[in-house]
Amino acid sequence: MITWWKPKTYWSRNRRQIPRRALFTVTMAKLRVIDGMLHLFDRVKRTCRLILPSGRVSKVVREIHVELGHAGQRTTEVAVRQHFWWPKLHDDVVRNCANCNICAQTDSPTVAPKVLFQTVATVGPNHRVGVDVIGPVPRSRMGNKYILVIVGYFTIWCEAFPMPIQEAPIITSLFVNEWVARFGKPIELHSEQGAAFESRLLEEVCRTLRIHETRTTPYHPQSNGLVERTNRTVMTILRAFIEQHQSNRWDEILPQCLLAHRAAVHLSTGYTPSLLTLGHGLRSPIKVLTSLASAECIGSPHYVKELGERLRVAYKIAAQHQ
Repeated sequence: MITWWKPKTYWSRNRRQIPRRALFTVTMAKLRVIDGMLHLFDRVKRTCRLILPSGRVSKVVREIHVELGHAGQRTTEVAVRQHFWWPKLHDDVVRNCANCNICAQTDSPTVAPKVLFQTVATVGPNHRVGVDVIGPVPRSRMGNKYILVIVGYFTIWCEAFPMPIQEAPIITSLFVNEWVARFGKPIELHSEQGAAFESRLLEEVCRTLRIHETRTTPYHPQSNGLVERTNRTVMTILRAFIEQHQSNRWDEILPQCLLAHRAAVHLSTGYTPSLLTLGHGLRSPIKVLTSLASAECIGSPHYVKELGERLRVAYKIAAQHQ
């Protein structure tokens, strides 16, 4: 791939490998050879992306698509563009996503989004958190039939926990021990109408922790739209993993589904939930392939300072989309 930086010899020998050579001439000044591989370096955007030959394109696109839990074309394309570049990238992503057999078997028909009854404004991470229960679903080998979903409205970070039954003590315990212990207490806790969320136990816990409880109205349950959309996304990813592995161990696959959701760019914020929550992207197989080169290309001697600046910009942009 080093010969890519020497176009006179490369183009004469490898015309079939990348036939759209004219597109490379305008980017020659941005090319860098790192560890023997050619990268496209952008000083303004502070990005360093690996340039793929056409023979590797389909394999990489399919791996990223599967890694993100068979995400849609737009989400897959955003993830691909974060790490790679080649001519006609958009067309190749569209074609590979359209040819995915798993997606063809598991995708649900697209439903027009409902108008929310109330616009919810959040000021930062863990300000407002939504909870909901999915189920009953087919019983897993471990006896679980329900999934408790907890989502941060600002970061779209999602936690999901399998449950054998839907009862207030279990929900309350998971919320306190898994969410509050990890992220701290939220300012608001939003939930559906239902006995499990209207229990005296959960009410007492929220009162003790000084968490303000809100609920959807009986005639406008779509006001908890973020959690409902997250539920659909989690279930779509889960169905894809189950179809791929042909297993009823959905509760064992659930953490992989959450990894896919957290690593995907959310179209409403423009960032991944992991970046808005942790300050960095999650290390995935594709990211391992490109992270070393990116680090060498950009460098980060003042990591803490740059991290703070990235989070400040990310929070500002994410807040504009709330």
